[in-house]
Order: sequence, then C-alpha cells, then structure tokens
Amino acid sequence: MKDLHTEQNSEALETKNTLLPISVEGMKNSFWQKPVNYYFAAKDILTELSINEISIASVNCPITFVQDKNKIFHLAMIQGFEQDKNLLVSHEGKWLSHFLPSSYRFYPFVLLKNQQENLMLYFNNAYSHLTGDPNSEPFYDDNEQPAKLVKQVFGALVERWKGVTQALSLTKQLEEAGLIVPWEMTLKRNDNSVPVKGYFRIDEVKLSKISPEELVKLRDTGALTLAYCQMLSMNKLHILQKLDELQQAYQNSSSSQQSNSNSIFNHNDDANLNFDNL
Repeated sequence: MKDLHTEQNSEALETKNTLLPISVEGMKNSFWQKPVNYYFAAKDILTELSINEISIASVNCPITFVQDKNKIFHLAMIQGFEQDKNLLVSHEGKWLSHFLPSSYRFYPFVLLKNQQENLMLYFNNAYSHLTGDPNSEPFYDDNEQPAKLVKQVFGALVERWKGVTQALSLTKQLEEAGLIVPWEMTLKRNDNSVPVKGYFRIDEVKLSKISPEELVKLRDTGALTLAYCQMLSMNKLHILQKLDELQQAYQNSSSSQQSNSNSIFNHNDDANLNFDNL
C-alpha cells in the first residue's frame, strides 16, 4: 500500500521539490491561481484527517488507521484501494463525495515544519498554479504584508495542524489499549476476491471487554468517540467498492461513468473548490 504522506512529517520537504516556501523575498512579485478541479488529488488513496473532521467524515466515507514507516498510526480517510487511484476524483476532475477533507480545501497551500521545527506555509506548485499575472491572487500586499487570503489560509491550516496532532494522540491511546487491529477487506475483480492490506480498524469485541476504568479514560479524552466514529464509517465501505466496480468498467462505459458515480452520492455537482468562508 502507498505510504501516507502527512503534514506532520517534515521529511516530505525532501521528496516534494515543488513545495515553495512563502516569503517576501521569493513571492512579493508573484501571484497564484485557485485550482479549478481536483486532478491534484487524483493519486491520493488516503488523506489524513483532523479530529474536527471525524464526525462528518464517518458518515460519508470509510475512515481507517494506517501506519507510517515508523509504525506510528495515523487516522485517514480511505479514497481508494490501488496505488495512485483516488476513486473520489472523477475522470473529469470532479470531487464525488459530499465531504471534502480540509487537506484539499486549502490546496495549493501546505503547512509544514522547517528544519528549525517552526510551522511554515508553503506553496505547492506541482500543477503550475504560480503566476506573474497581477489579476490573480497576490501573496503579499503593497506593504509587503501577507495578503488577506493568505493569512486566512495560514490560520485555517494551523487549526488543522492542531486537529491532526490531537487525532494522532487519541489514536495512540486506542493503540495502547489494544483496540486497533488489521482490517480485512476484499475487492471483487473478474469474479475473484482480491485482498486489500494495510488498513486497520477498531476491534469492537475487544472494545466491549475493556475495563470500566479504561472505558472512562477513553471517554474523557475523546478517544472513545473516535473509536465509535471509525466503526460507524465502516458502513460506508460499500460506496468505495461500488466506485471501484465502476472504475473497472470505465473503459467499456465511459459515457455513463460520471452519472453513475454521482448517483452513488445522490448529487450532481462536486464539492465546490473555493476558499470562501475560511
């Protein structure tokens, strides 16, 4: 399974050379364009979640626990089963789910720690959203201060960072309680069952057997709510499985793929990609 790259991992700076630090020296005469589609997310089969997103995410898509290379569990939303195939991004670049993770709401901005362990705002120019067109969005105003929208994005991403940090803490509590186990799932491919590995879930049986003292502890920290949301979200696995089936049939029915995908979520328009109401 593809590794989960998270904003909490500063090593991502070494592997994403399209990330540009936002500074007066480098950006005062530059502008940026808002994305018009979700092709930038088309290869993401996972996205890390903030604790503030858990409730709404759990009633829209399956959420899971995944381990990074250091064996640390992260909380993430499942968006696909095969590397580089995000089932929630249509072939037209539309987002198919009602819920849009905050990791995408603020794209192409990314918040990461630099070598001095300070949070810094970066601009991901992988899809050439950087421009010299003064009619686009500025990074800085005439006084060389961050533009209003850039400041709003930075504030929103700081809150997301805090929420992701909290999710990591609560996930660790669930792991220490022995409640996180492998999630065994399969996909149907040409009448065959193909196992999907690398995802983890809450063990409901183990949860029912923990001591009252442990249960109260998990309840008071919020970890119990997280456990319940993860278990609830498993009921949405069939949505991705259906999208996977449509993806497999796409070559033979490309004209109907988009409408069929929309019908799964019972809507016709993708989630709006904008920076309003930050």
